[in-house]
Parts: sequence; C-alpha cells; structure tokens
Amino acid sequence: MNTQLDQVRNFMIAGGQSTRSEPISQLDRREALLRIDLISEELDELKEALNDPSTMYFQSNIVRVDKLAALDALTDILYVTLGTYHTLGLAHLAEAAFNEVQTSNMSKVDPTTGLCIRDPNTGKILKPAGYQPPRLAKLFEPSST
Repeated sequence: MNTQLDQVRNFMIAGGQSTRSEPISQLDRREALLRIDLISEELDELKEALNDPSTMYFQSNIVRVDKLAALDALTDILYVTLGTYHTLGLAHLAEAAFNEVQTSNMSKVDPTTGLCIRDPNTGKILKPAGYQPPRLAKLFEPSST
C-alpha cells in the first residue's frame, strides 16, 4: 500500500493538491467537498458498471458487469481514497488502519467452520459473540506512530 500512497502523493503534488504528513482536525470546505465529490463520482461509475441494481427499475436477479468499466471505477475509487488519506494527513496510518480492520473482520470468522455467519435476508456478514471492533483510536496514540 505504501508504494501506491507514494505514487498518489507524487501526482497530488504535481497537481497542486494539498498533502499533509500529520492528521488534521479542520479542512477547508472546498477541499472537503472536492474529496467527497471525487469519491462519489467514482462510486457512480461503479454503479453504472454494475448496471445499478439498486434502482427500482431493475428487474433481474442477475447483474450485467461491464468488467472494464468496473476495473476503472474500482481503481479510481482506490486512487481518490488514497489521495484523501494524504489530504487529511492520515497516509502514514493507512496500512496500520487496514491491518486493524482486517484483524477485526477476521474476528467474524467462526473458528470451528472457518466461515462467517450471514444474515439470511441481506447476506451481510454478522458480528458474532467474539467480534472485536477495529481499535483505530490506538493509532493516534504517540507510541503507535
């Protein structure tokens, strides 16, 4: 992840965008809106690539995937998300934060079956009794950085 973060940072610097090395607690409104708009725009492209099954006009249980458009949208979502880490001064925490979320997600796996339990209606993975939420706050403690 660090290589991709560095590449995105280089592009942002070339494009005159703000990159910060420390977490911030305030952000210019225009800059905040830009980051939200960029991610939202790419999410809209992903919906289009998946033939937006969330619309009330969608009639089938099978979704046609435009694989090229999906790859483009997903990569752009990743790119602008990594850029947002830089904008907010969180890039140095990205890998550790990912690892925390991964550990948390793996606590949803039943050790006896090796599988997650899903909600039968939505398919969403449920949080079992042993679930441990990600401890992201610890990343802001002086000893973690």
